[in-house]
Amino acid sequence: MEPIKGKPIRVLIADSDPLICRALVRLLKEAPDVEVVATATEALATLALAEQYQPAVALLDAGTARLDGMTLTRSLRQQAPAIQVVVQGVYEMMRDPSLTAGACRFLLKDSGRDLLLAAIRLAARGQCQSNGEARLN
Repeated sequence: MEPIKGKPIRVLIADSDPLICRALVRLLKEAPDVEVVATATEALATLALAEQYQPAVALLDAGTARLDGMTLTRSLRQQAPAIQVVVQGVYEMMRDPSLTAGACRFLLKDSGRDLLLAAIRLAARGQCQSNGEARLN
């Protein structure tokens, strides 16, 4: 899904830690081409908000409460295939299971703002990484 020129990339953030949600919102609100439309701290709310707001990208925690990140990714991709999923995890070993579950991109939580924005922008353009790919290209 290519973002419309001049319109920001609509992002839904889901992380089991509300502090991380708030930190991600602060990080992303400085980017003129990104708009955070909603945040959630548990999986069922994530699915409902995705349906309500139809974001271009869902930024998911690999360990979202009440449903693991891989199951949430599969559910979200089934419910709304147009939404690209970027999964953030603490461990590199979460990369391949996330991508296999349907995530477009995976990055480590400590990757920093620039890599996070790059992942969101690439995902919004449908440029997904493959299993085994370790870097943003």
